[in-house]
Amino acid sequence: MASTTSSTDPRVESAETVEATRPAAIGTLIEVHPDHLAVDPANVRKDNAEPSAELLQSVAEVGVREPIGVRSGPGGAFWVFKGQRRMLAAQAAAAKARKNGEPVRLVPAILDELDEEADAVLFSLVENKHREEMTARDDVNAVSQLSLLTDDNIARRTRAANALGLTPDQVMAAQRARQLTPKSLTTATASGYDLEQMGDLVEVEKVPNATTVLDQAKKDDERTGGRGHWEHAMSRLRGDLGVIERAAAVRAELGAAKIKIVSPQPYYSGYGEKPKDRELSELRTQLGGPVLPEKHAGCPGHAARIDRATGEAVFLCLDPVAHGHKVPKKAAKPRSEQEKARHASVVAHNRAWRDARPVRHKFIAELVARPKVSEAVQLFCLSHLLHQNEGSSRYADRGELAYAAGFLGVPEPKTGRWNKPFQGAITKAMKGRRSANLLFAHVAAVVEFDMGDRAWEDGSAQVKEWLRLLAAEGYTLSEVEAEITGPLRGPAAKGSPKSPATARTKLATAA
Repeated sequence: MASTTSSTDPRVESAETVEATRPAAIGTLIEVHPDHLAVDPANVRKDNAEPSAELLQSVAEVGVREPIGVRSGPGGAFWVFKGQRRMLAAQAAAAKARKNGEPVRLVPAILDELDEEADAVLFSLVENKHREEMTARDDVNAVSQLSLLTDDNIARRTRAANALGLTPDQVMAAQRARQLTPKSLTTATASGYDLEQMGDLVEVEKVPNATTVLDQAKKDDERTGGRGHWEHAMSRLRGDLGVIERAAAVRAELGAAKIKIVSPQPYYSGYGEKPKDRELSELRTQLGGPVLPEKHAGCPGHAARIDRATGEAVFLCLDPVAHGHKVPKKAAKPRSEQEKARHASVVAHNRAWRDARPVRHKFIAELVARPKVSEAVQLFCLSHLLHQNEGSSRYADRGELAYAAGFLGVPEPKTGRWNKPFQGAITKAMKGRRSANLLFAHVAAVVEFDMGDRAWEDGSAQVKEWLRLLAAEGYTLSEVEAEITGPLRGPAAKGSPKSPATARTKLATAA
């Protein structure tokens, strides 16, 4: 039967559309043993030819996926005129495979029978000259696709992450980093942020000057080691974000209630017209009672301002005298500039202490999880138990278990201590000879439970000793904590233990 191929088939050209063509002449696809490869003298890449750690790991995991360019050399060898970094990575993978008694993976190559060495130089130059690196956005998007694999593909996801030199946390960070605005992504890339840092930036991107704060923290960590400064900066920025989000919610609530929102009045220095508005907390009714916001809502002078430090609403009356409110004659004397500065310092220190707490608790949990705690930690714990103080009594009276559970990495018990909720953790610790770790988790819970938001102000000997102990174990002190401890004795703490090295995420395998 005659062929009935449609004339619309793109593979079939009509007589009217036939035009002259010539073969692509890209050579023959072959597979070559890594030992039979050598760098072509015509290869133009002379500098920075060593494969990166990421490329080495990728090739060891999945082999060379992009064929290299070769031509026939002397003695049956193949000269690599493009792709020498992939060649070197393949040879390193071959050496590793032989050492482990595993088969050596062959390298895909395009064998190009070039007539002249000048052609090899030209093709090598074209390969390297016109290769463009993926943009930071491309990197983030590509890596983040690994996190979209389902749990059923966990082996595939792990293999892919290993090939890129990434941890599961870094893959998930890439997924978060996809949400960065182009401006923030450009800034983060210029500052050398890794995937986890980009993922963190997404969380606080809306905070003014967030990248400035994080850039400084990154520089501090590069100087001291670890990521402690970064974590403290993130904690502060999360607090700032909380205030911003709370202020936005309060503004919306006030708007819905049709309550006038006014800007904070500048400090009155005694010159010009004195502001009339007063906060409701300063006013009294005609009978001497407090003026409550819900009772004041019908007043023509009812208004509010949003506290910049907390984001909460502060209600006031725009003209209390005109609207029949009583302003006590013995009103509190306006605070001096020194008193205002002191108040601002207290508020800032309280906030800084609260911001440092989750970072400190995270480090304590990591310290508890170590295979073994140091002798210094054990001595502190034993001394603390033998010299019980009021803090221990308060902790025991309250039966607080949340801190201990957090430091042990177990859910907070729903039952009281009398039911021995940590018995499983105790049994597990004893099997691993880690009873000292449990002891530390308990003592840490007692000490942290007893430290309120004003612990920075008291600066007790126990708080100082506690913070110095953590710093000696690798904890990075925040600014407010460093004010308490003063200069540390001995070598400066190098920050919390470094997280696994974050590899670059370039997916292109450059020649």
